[in-house]
Amino acid sequence: MTEKLTEEERMTAIRYIMDPQGEELPKALAEAIKRAHQNVRKNKGDAESETFVTRHTLAAFVNDLTSEERVPILNLLLNKGGPSLMAHADYPLNITRGILEYKEGSQEEKLLTAGLRSIPDEKDYQRSVVLAYLISISTEEQSGIKAIFEAFTAVGIKLGQIASIFWQENGISQSAIDELKELKDHARPLTLAEVYRLMDETLTPEEAAHIKRPVKVLGSASLRTAVLVELTDGREVVMLMQRPHAKEQIESNLTRIERLIPELKKEGFSNEVDVIEAFTEPVGDKMRDELRMSREAAVLKQAKTFYERMNEELKEHLGGWRFVVPELVDGFQVRDTMLFTTYVGQGSFHALPEGPEKNGMGQAIVTAGIKTFFEEGFMNTDPHAGNYLVDGAAKMIGVIDWGQTEYFTEEDRYNLTQFLLGVAMQDSAMVLEYGGKMRNGGRLDSGFSARGASPPLLELWKAGGDPPPAGAGMTSCKKYLQIMPIWRDG
Repeated sequence: MTEKLTEEERMTAIRYIMDPQGEELPKALAEAIKRAHQNVRKNKGDAESETFVTRHTLAAFVNDLTSEERVPILNLLLNKGGPSLMAHADYPLNITRGILEYKEGSQEEKLLTAGLRSIPDEKDYQRSVVLAYLISISTEEQSGIKAIFEAFTAVGIKLGQIASIFWQENGISQSAIDELKELKDHARPLTLAEVYRLMDETLTPEEAAHIKRPVKVLGSASLRTAVLVELTDGREVVMLMQRPHAKEQIESNLTRIERLIPELKKEGFSNEVDVIEAFTEPVGDKMRDELRMSREAAVLKQAKTFYERMNEELKEHLGGWRFVVPELVDGFQVRDTMLFTTYVGQGSFHALPEGPEKNGMGQAIVTAGIKTFFEEGFMNTDPHAGNYLVDGAAKMIGVIDWGQTEYFTEEDRYNLTQFLLGVAMQDSAMVLEYGGKMRNGGRLDSGFSARGASPPLLELWKAGGDPPPAGAGMTSCKKYLQIMPIWRDG
């Protein structure tokens, strides 16, 4: 039926699906349904009866749709049939202004226009999917900027989190910045059928014999999924599984980001894009590293030893709580695509009630993270709040997801300390000197392009605070936390 709708009827249908508010179908859509039934029914009474049923069934169906369920329907309305809205002379303005209600020349319109142009012509269908997604969430008070980054999944989300820090100094609206700060890496959970299939393809018969059943999916990101598994001895452990085609997805997303950057510059986002461009390569490298779960397995033992020491050193801040790092489970091989670890809880740190106890735990989490770098020479470069799980009954803080851990030499750590002091003292020469050394060393990368620091970083450094006291390397690290989004949730 969608193929026979006029342009006006398509626009009416889209607006109704966006926000049905429990209402019956608009008159224009009711007439279109009536025409469709009259074309296939010779008996007028039958056509009217079926029209009545279809109208009310469709209205009930639309009112119950979630935003995700609206996407395929909106996609059909956008690009199928004769008068395709995407073939309109004013495309994409007929959609950005006529449906999404973006203002002419707004940040949202410019970002979306650049995003649509960055999609290759041979993948034109992706443009309608992006627009359908934006339309489906348009009533949820989102600007669309967040959604554009989400369209690039894991890589885009990491870059969006970075943009939320650096774009604050470049005229981007506060509402858009607030949305970017809430970006999370999420994906459709694997079904149990998919879990069983991956187990059959990966595990040896001896390993499979240890498993009684998968219990439930604990969490699902774009690169991997965590599944709670019950073993035959009664223990519950976590099975980390690389999602199918994760490697291809990273490379595809990086290519899309590379195509997006010049289009954003055409729309006047040169300064903002410098930051994204500087971080794209290191973020891509980090995502590739995260695919190799064998890297995570290698660091778990060292992390466990360190956090056991932190339980003693930070006892005052922890207030009876203790850190726990997952351990490898005997009887299962260590693979890049699958890893078995002990279960350390599921509750989010964010879910804890506000108060002195949570504040003390937060200080302990951040302090421990800083100490791993300066004292031990390694760091989990993705320690957001979702990677700290809490078990209230056992008073445990599970420190998980070590896939992006990096190791650093004493020289690396010295260079970073000098860089931080330069930031705190607003010494641009010091910042450029030690920032360049970090870049050239290949271990530390704080957003430096090959030609030096990008303009947005210089602007950020100019906004630094008071100089720290002599020897305050650890104190100055607080300044670094302000420009590293990985620590924001701590």
